[in-house]
Amino acid sequence: MKIINSFNLNLSDIPAIGESRTFTINGDNNSEFILEIKDNSTGYYYNFTTSAFASTKSNLEGTIEGNTYQGSVAFPNTITTDVVNGAVTSGVKVIMDNAVAGKMAVGDRVTGNNALNSTTVTVAALNPDGDNANEFSLSSAVVIADNETLSFSGDDQYDIYLHAKAGTQHAPYSEVRFGDGTIDINSSTGSNSLLMQKVVYQYADVTLILRAYNPTSAFTISGLIDSSLTFSRGGNTGKLPFSLACNSASGASFTIKKQPVSSDVLSFLTPTVGAAPETLPGENIYPAISDADTVDGAIAGGGSVVKVVMDNNVATNLVIGDKITTAGGDSVSTDTVDGAVTSGIKVVMDNNVAGKMSVGDQITGNAYLDANIVTVLRLNPDGDNVKEFSMTEAVLISDGVTLTFSPKCNRSLTTVVALNPDGDNVKEFSMSQNIGLVDGVTLQFSNQKNYQWPLDNISSVVPGMIVVANTNVTTGTKVGRYKDTVTLFADTENEKVVIKNSAPALNTKGASPTITKGLVTTQTGNVVFNKQQVVALAGDVLKLGGYGEGQIFNVHGYDVRFTDLAINYKPVTTTTTAASFDSTNVVVAARDGIMNGVSTVSGIGINPSTVATVSSGANATGAGTIVLDKAQTLESGITLTFAGAGKKVVVTGNIEIFKAGTASAVVYLDVEKLLTSA
Repeated sequence: MKIINSFNLNLSDIPAIGESRTFTINGDNNSEFILEIKDNSTGYYYNFTTSAFASTKSNLEGTIEGNTYQGSVAFPNTITTDVVNGAVTSGVKVIMDNAVAGKMAVGDRVTGNNALNSTTVTVAALNPDGDNANEFSLSSAVVIADNETLSFSGDDQYDIYLHAKAGTQHAPYSEVRFGDGTIDINSSTGSNSLLMQKVVYQYADVTLILRAYNPTSAFTISGLIDSSLTFSRGGNTGKLPFSLACNSASGASFTIKKQPVSSDVLSFLTPTVGAAPETLPGENIYPAISDADTVDGAIAGGGSVVKVVMDNNVATNLVIGDKITTAGGDSVSTDTVDGAVTSGIKVVMDNNVAGKMSVGDQITGNAYLDANIVTVLRLNPDGDNVKEFSMTEAVLISDGVTLTFSPKCNRSLTTVVALNPDGDNVKEFSMSQNIGLVDGVTLQFSNQKNYQWPLDNISSVVPGMIVVANTNVTTGTKVGRYKDTVTLFADTENEKVVIKNSAPALNTKGASPTITKGLVTTQTGNVVFNKQQVVALAGDVLKLGGYGEGQIFNVHGYDVRFTDLAINYKPVTTTTTAASFDSTNVVVAARDGIMNGVSTVSGIGINPSTVATVSSGANATGAGTIVLDKAQTLESGITLTFAGAGKKVVVTGNIEIFKAGTASAVVYLDVEKLLTSA
């Protein structure tokens, strides 16, 4: 038998514009084969004579001579274009010059103007109303001008079948599988049958959007102008110039703190946090007291009541899941025994027991009580003495001994279950168990916090990534390994840190990834943060990533380099509306963008030999009077230019793409690192 040893073709993604690729078939001399290539989306076959795909079934029958057969395949351009016939000012329907059925397909990406290029908008339906063959609808509303040329590109798949003819066989089969257990046919070699199969994908172009961003909202930015760059998926480029811009808030101005560098660029994923954290071995999930409040009304304990009324609105002092303890730790209330207890379980105290203890309270005060768990059983058990209570077991207690009473929540985990559980009292909450509490006791609440959390997708998460701050994220949070340590012989030459428990930064928990067309698209699992997070984090969408070119690769799969970065502001211009004579007061038509103590002024009539700076009157909107630090004589109606601050900043530079990612992405320039606003 003749042997076909290998089939070699570049199986990487084909760009949307198409590409011609050479293939080789290696094997024994005179090995015979049939090669068939089918367009999965159209059902067309590649004709090796015409070098085009057609509906008629076609293939290549060949013989290996000199141990190698070489040929080529011209994969087609999948991008089509057409012209808009009528402006789209609202809605999602677009009318074109030609029938849309020949120009696009449902799911195709639509590009052609800045709004379309900066987001992923696709074809939702062809002839959506059934009344116009030239009409289609978009996946989301976009304003489109009349006569704009739109481009349409979709994904495609080409199935490649190499058959060994009679007297020929393939090399032995060697199988490779993806992480989800499915067969990776492109990495597998040989075949156990006469058929060897490969696949190659063609994708629409991807877009990288560069956008100004203020991650902590330290000041407001508006009027964003993105830079949108489109190129082949997985492709590369030379240096491409870009420009992005943003405006300050009304009545505010920008000044430049520093020039941008590549480490000012922020990229992040947006995974969703699962319903609940997972506690790690050795982790203290209630690390600190977060708030406190006072009980308003005694709860006897031992019954069905789990609701507690406090002095204040519970929403201001506690959250669901908080651990409950009493102020002062185990020493909550005390009283003195009035008469020795020599037998039985009843004890008489100096004061009314209802103000000192509750059913379930632990009793301490002598050697036996301190070494055992003895609790309050009943208050005034016979109904004849308000100073008497009974214990859960008989204990000998001397006259005059001071006893201490500590609520059950100090020895048994008790948590907040609901705030205002009946919807009728904002000062009420419910507990996880029935415990007694005396009126006026101060309760302490400790927020539950955890290091480890489930995410819906950790496929692109790497240790060291930061979490952009939001309401429920602890400041300074990063992805990192967990270590539970203890220090031995502290502050001595023998000091040693022992790791008692540890956990990796990422854990798939044994879940298989979701793989689509050979790429991992989703991998569920747990992430460990370097700081504990409150339980309210559950269900949040995180912004998880980092700064710099390396994180763009980690997050989005784009290998890029930035050069020649610069930021500049647009000077503010306005006109005088009244004359001034040797005065520091200047009346102008508009003041927005001018900054007190920073902006300098130039124009006809301004003394060029000295620098005139705005002292006051700026940092405002509308017409008005600004005050300069030097007197000027100016005519009405002259144009003044103010430098040093501005309302609009523009960032320029070059970007080089060494390898584009597999999907469109947005990366952000952190303008909080570059600008101040006042």
